[in-house]
Order: sequence, then structure tokens, then C-alpha cells
Amino acid sequence: MLKVCKFGGSSVAGAEQFRKVRDIVLSDDSRRVVVISAAGKRTSDDHKLTDLLYLCHAHLTYGVSCADILAAIRSRFVSIRDELGLSYRVEDEFDAYAATLSRDTSVDELVSRGEYFTARLMAETLGYAFVDAADCVFFGFDGQFDRARTDAAIEDAYTQWYDNLSDIEQEGFAEAWPMIKEDAAALLKDKDAMAGRLDDVGLEADKLTFSEKDWNALEEVVDPLVPEAKGEY
Repeated sequence: MLKVCKFGGSSVAGAEQFRKVRDIVLSDDSRRVVVISAAGKRTSDDHKLTDLLYLCHAHLTYGVSCADILAAIRSRFVSIRDELGLSYRVEDEFDAYAATLSRDTSVDELVSRGEYFTARLMAETLGYAFVDAADCVFFGFDGQFDRARTDAAIEDAYTQWYDNLSDIEQEGFAEAWPMIKEDAAALLKDKDAMAGRLDDVGLEADKLTFSEKDWNALEEVVDPLVPEAKGEY
């Protein structure tokens, strides 16, 4: 069986939490796909990185400097990296991104950097490959979703990932895929009923922007790529 794990912000708030996640994931070889939220609160009087990034966007919108906020966010990432002894030069990529910010920067793009940098650090912690949605989801110059290019990218990413699995892991995913589809469909049709499960993984139902239509489109791409389970393991 192949398992997909999702860790909310409080589970990746600092280096100690990263170590706990690493121990949880690596204690079970079937835990091969890991989804990470942005680093959350370390203490009750701390700040979620997501909240700080929203604040940055508000400052940019009204022409107010957000240098101090960005410095605090940068420091959190560097602290996690240093405490874990990782090699990823997070400050270099963070500084390069920060230099591009302006009042025209979209709030979605800016806030997503919390998940991005946290996931980059977690990928190295686990020794796993990092996959960025920006490499798999594309839009045309007119701002419209580019279905053909996105489908091709998802198929390529899936194929590379699947081909690196062992025979047992491939069979595990084939067995799990119908259940994943069933759970996803139930969640997207009734977010309120699934609110408890969403809360468990650090998500808020009213902020879940992935739609049932989006999921159906993903299914159409992945379904033909997943072989039928053989029931061998």
C-alpha cells in the first residue's frame, strides 16, 4: 500500500516538529507522498507564516514597507535549516523572490511561498524529491487554464514518480487510488460535513479553493495511468 500524508502548520512549525514528521514518515516505508502546510505557530503568542505573508501583501498594497515582516519570515526558514543541518540555501532563493515583490504581486502567489519554502526544507529533511505545483499547472497568456499543457505535465510527473516505485508500492497505489477518489469526491461535495477532517490536516473548509471540477479534471489525467490492482500483495 502507498500512503499520502498531510501535515498542518503546527506540525512543521520548527526544527523539532520537522524531526517528529521525519520520524513518523520514515517509520513506514509506504508513506511516500507528503503534503506540507506553511510553518505555523511554535507557541501560543507566535505567528503563522501564512498570516505574516497576508500581512506582507496588505503592506505592499498600501505602499508600506514589509521589510521587517519579510526578515522575520526569512529568519524562521533559516533557523529551521540551520537547526536541522540542511544544505538548502533557503535565504538565497527567499531574497531573490522578495526582491521581485510589488503591489502587483498577487496575494495567492505571495501566500503560497509559505508552503513552498516549508516543503523545500521538508523534502531535504526526508530525502524525498520536491514537486512544485508551478511545474505541473499552467495558464495561457490570456490567464485561462491551459488544460493540454497541464495534463501533459501531470502525466510526465506521475510517470516519473510511479516508475520509481517498487512493485509492491505500485500495487499499493493501484489499490488505494479508488479510495482516494471516493474520499476526495465526498470532501468536495460537502466541505462542511468534512470540516473535522480538514481541520485535522490544517485546512479550513471555507478557504479550500480546489473544486470538484478541478478534481474531476485531475482524475481524467491520472485514471488511464493507474493500472488495475492485481491483488498480489
